[in-house]
Amino acid sequence: DHLRGIVKDPGFVAGLFEVLRGSSSVQVRQLSAILLRQRLRKQWNRHSSADRLRMRKVLLETLTIEQETIVRHAVAQIIGIVVGCELSESAGWTDLFQYLNQCCQSTNSAQREIGLYLFSIVVEAAGEQL
Repeated sequence: DHLRGIVKDPGFVAGLFEVLRGSSSVQVRQLSAILLRQRLRKQWNRHSSADRLRMRKVLLETLTIEQETIVRHAVAQIIGIVVGCELSESAGWTDLFQYLNQCCQSTNSAQREIGLYLFSIVVEAAGEQL
C-alpha cells in the first residue's frame, strides 16, 4: 500500500525525470525510463499543459545528450507513448518533427540512428493519424 501511494504521488513522475537525467548509473536511468513510460501512459492527460510541455522538452533534451543506446531507446519509447496521447490533441507535438528532421540529417551517426529509431516509434504510435 505504501509503495502504491508513492507511485501515485504527483511528485513521483518529476522524481523519475530527475533520476533519468541525473543518475550516473545506466541501469538506474533505464529503470527510470521504464517506470516513466508506465506512469505517463496512464497519467499523461492528468498533467497540466505547462507540465506536459516541460516533459516533452526534457524528453527531447535527454534523448539528445544520452550516451547509452539502451537508455536512448527507452526514452524514445516514452516519446512514443507521449505521441499517442498528444496526437489526439489539436496542438500536437510540433517540435518533435523538427527534432526528427534534425537528427536524421545530422553528421553524427548516433544522432541519425536515434532519429531513425524514434521515427519508427512515432510511426507505430501514430498509426493512421499521420
